[in-house]
Amino acid sequence: GGGYSAERPGNPAYLALHFVTIELDATTNTTGGIEFLASPDIVWGSASTSLEYATADFATSTLAAAVHNTSVKRTFLTRAGWWKANFNPADGYVEPRSATGAFLPIGKTGQAHGFVEGDGSQYTFMVPFDVAGLRSLLGGAKAFVSRLDTLFTELNAGPNSAYAFLGNEPQLDTPYEYLWAGRPDRTEAVVGAAMDSMYAPTPGGYPGNIDGGTMTSWWIFNAIGLYPAIPGDDVLTIGAPRFSRVDISLPDGPLVRIDAPGATRATPYVAGARLDGQQ
Repeated sequence: GGGYSAERPGNPAYLALHFVTIELDATTNTTGGIEFLASPDIVWGSASTSLEYATADFATSTLAAAVHNTSVKRTFLTRAGWWKANFNPADGYVEPRSATGAFLPIGKTGQAHGFVEGDGSQYTFMVPFDVAGLRSLLGGAKAFVSRLDTLFTELNAGPNSAYAFLGNEPQLDTPYEYLWAGRPDRTEAVVGAAMDSMYAPTPGGYPGNIDGGTMTSWWIFNAIGLYPAIPGDDVLTIGAPRFSRVDISLPDGPLVRIDAPGATRATPYVAGARLDGQQ
């Protein structure tokens, strides 16, 4: 690839082993600078990259389904399931692996190897397209909620912590994973606390790198009460809006209006919802 845009670096290993190996990680290949991003043979964060490829494969499967290409849909849906290859059942974390298949249990609270701007405690939850699968691997709904509660002991603890890092993209979907355990109240509590404590209308009012508008978009989605929790799919979660009325103009559709009389930051939970007047 040219510049800093090598396409799917480490893909041969991913296709053969179902994960990108730590031997291909830039943290173990000193190249003298960011130029490694242009290499087809070196990745930035082998475990992170594996999860990103699985997410992209899931999105590809949904696109194939939309155009009725069943064969491609099945192929890429199967590949999306490869994220489990980086899950170490011995300790319940996503971890980097070597070409021999051995797990490297070194990334739970530090990003020395295998992860980008985060660690194993945070990246273990970066499976927004298969939360039910992750819930099962972590021991079921009760254990899953407990693990999430521990993670959200802190909301923006940084990339080398056992706690959440909501100031960066890899964690932005994680609060919504409570929904797969029947606890929307916990999603609302975490999201509301993050909006109130991490954002402010001041020059330093962003919790991290704005990254081209990503952090702003996260706040706005939550402020209107809808969030695209599954990348590549059309599912929107419903949350408590911050505005009593929101009008959304769609390019090729009718006006979408969200009415929430009395909505404020002091009313963080959804009591009920109607679509076109129907419960």
